[in-house]
Formats: sequence, C-alpha cells, structure tokens
Amino acid sequence: MENQVEEIKKKLDIVEVINKYVPLKKRGRHYVACCPFHQEKTPSFVVSTELQIYKCFGCGKAGDVFSFVQEYNRIDFREALEDLAKMAGVKLIQSVKMTQEESKKKILYEINREAAKFYHYILTKHSLGKEALEYLHNRELKEDTIKKFMIGFSPKDSRLVVNYLLKKGYKIEEMVATGSFGVSQYNRKQIYDRFQDRVIFPQIDFRERIVGFSGRILPTATNKNLAKYINSPETDVYHKSQMLFGLNLAKEAVKKENWALVVEGELDMISPYQIGMENVVAIKGTALTEDQLHLMSRYTDTIILGLDSDFAGNKASIRSIELAEKMGFEIKVLDLEGKYKDPDEAIKNNPDFFNISIFL
Repeated sequence: MENQVEEIKKKLDIVEVINKYVPLKKRGRHYVACCPFHQEKTPSFVVSTELQIYKCFGCGKAGDVFSFVQEYNRIDFREALEDLAKMAGVKLIQSVKMTQEESKKKILYEINREAAKFYHYILTKHSLGKEALEYLHNRELKEDTIKKFMIGFSPKDSRLVVNYLLKKGYKIEEMVATGSFGVSQYNRKQIYDRFQDRVIFPQIDFRERIVGFSGRILPTATNKNLAKYINSPETDVYHKSQMLFGLNLAKEAVKKENWALVVEGELDMISPYQIGMENVVAIKGTALTEDQLHLMSRYTDTIILGLDSDFAGNKASIRSIELAEKMGFEIKVLDLEGKYKDPDEAIKNNPDFFNISIFL
C-alpha cells in the first residue's frame, strides 16, 4: 500500500490537485490563495511545487496532497486514497481495510443508488410511472433534465422495490437503516417504502453519493391529508443541515461565476438550472446552516437568496443571513417583484426573469 501511495504522489502535482478546489495564484516559486480552512481576506495559504506540500501561515494547517483532500472534503484516508487514485489513473491493488462504520455507510450508499435506479426506471420506462412522467412534463421538465437529476417514481406497491433490493442481496435491516423503508407493525419481517406513490428526487451530495430522497405526491392523490413533500430522516449518511441539493452539478458554475443562487426546494433549483443558470443550489426550508455555508465557502463568497416570497419576515431566514455575513459572505436577496411565490413560478410566467441583470 505504501508503494501505491508514493506512486499516486509521483503522478499527481499538488498544485494541480489543489487548484481544482481552490484557485491558486503564482507568487515567486510558490502558489498562494486565501485559506479554505478559515476565513481570511489576505492570502496566507501557500503551496510548494518543489516540496509538494501546503501550509497556511494563518491557521497552521499543513500537509501533503492526501491530507489536503481529507481535510477539504472531510473524508478519511481510505476515501482520499480512492479519489486520488482515480485522478492519477492508478488501479488500487489493495485498499485500506474499512472500519465497521465505513462498511455500513458504503452499504447505505449502495442501496440508495440501487433504489434511485429502480425509481428512475419506473418513471421513464414503465407504465406505472406514466402519470408521474406526465406531471413532470406538465411542469416543463425535459427528458435530459429528468435523466441528469435521476428523478424517479416510487410505485404504490412497496413490494416491487423491496423485492428488487432483496434480489440484489441486501438485507431488510440494511434497507431500514437507509431511512427510506419502515417496518410493518403487524409483521416485523415485512417492510414498506416511505416514499410510495411519490415522485422521487434523489439527494446527491457534492461527491456524487446518493444520501437520501425527497418525495412529492402527485396532484391526483386521493388522500388530501398527506404532506406534499416528505424527506429522508436523519441517518448515518443523510444530514439535512449539511445537504445542498444540486451542488454536485452546480459547483463548477458557482466557482466560475463566483456567486450562487440559493433557493428553497428541488423544483426551484431545477427550473433555473434547466434554462442555463447553472450556479444554483437548494436547501430545505428557509434557513442556511453553518455546515451548508462552510460547504458553499469552498466555491464562492457571494450568495443570493431566492427563497419563497414569504421568507423575508421569517426569523430563521434572518438568522441565516446574519450567520452568512458573520462568516464573511456577501449576501443579497432576490426580489420576486411581489408577483411570484417562488423562482419556479417566476420562470414559468416569465422565462427572462433570471436575466443576469437582475443580480447586478
């Protein structure tokens, strides 16, 4: 394993790797940037091509390419090794042995990925998804968009997805641990899909892992007491306060434009993204958390809030604005002009609403 670590280091230039995450500027023999690990205005983060190390003279963080990827992505050495091996084109002969906790999380990611594939198939290829697909087409979602976001539909009969996952070799207790499935109170060996009869939006994190789901009922639902949306509960891999929907697709555009539009909910994110404004992400509710802001700070220091029109007086929204400013963000608010309840409605009524001039 040590030989492969050294092989990866030899094939990768730390400057090129870090520059993928943090824009570096050449200064003499070294490269500099504002440190990604603490807030600062004057660059004190230095990367040495000669020594293949980095050091921040502000907060003291230092190390090699492996420690940087670990620290920046908040992952362990094994995950950093796998990511960097892919970058270097090195096939790992022997991976670092997983801990029990890591192994459990890996299974949850796998089950979520397989469930998402099943839901997407039902929506796009099966008659059971026909009504849901028509609903999305009526919401003006294109086929390419549905595919890119891996949108799906969970059929009313939970046995279909459960049996699919059982045939893949997963256990009932593992399925329940994802948060997507519950155990019947009448038969402990029988489980049901919490998202049954709903349009499914996979929650994909910035590392392309499916960590959970959000499900929306169809307008034709007969039970009017059902919540319009339900979301995965907190699990070992899904934490709502750390999730920014769409960041996996938006992060490069956010870095390029150096600002992000933050909206409330999946469709409000998808609508502007579909018309070409790709530097947009979504949160659940009206409050930005510290974890979400730390994640966003990797890509930009400017945020425009495009939340629902009733958010302005919300105390949680005000607190999130104060928190963002405290963390050094420049934060603005999108004016929905008193005519639209959310960005999705604005686009449906006026496709030119998201003209860049709005944000200047």
